[in-house]
Amino acid sequence: MFARVTRPGAASEDLRFREVIAIGDLQPQQGVSIVVWTHSRPSALSADSIRASHSAGIGAVVILAPAGPFWVWMEKNWLSLVLLAAVGVLPWIALSIGQRVVAAQVARRYPKL
Repeated sequence: MFARVTRPGAASEDLRFREVIAIGDLQPQQGVSIVVWTHSRPSALSADSIRASHSAGIGAVVILAPAGPFWVWMEKNWLSLVLLAAVGVLPWIALSIGQRVVAAQVARRYPKL
């Protein structure tokens, strides 16, 4: 996973990690922003285990999802859409190839037509 740690008034730090990010020391009343990218979206079970904690308290964790109802639908149903497109396109391709094969056979069998 990849993370960017940003402290107010300081440069951002980019990190690559497996599970735990060490963000260093925080001063009293100091905040920090941590943005994490993953290769795939966390599942409902793994999302519950994501925490931002510190000895003085717990931070908020927000998991962003695609914006808009179309993209939410698309994220859930993309495989069905791909299968539907394949079922719709493959017969058309097979029919087109079949027509060309038949036309070539007719041309070979009856060359003067």
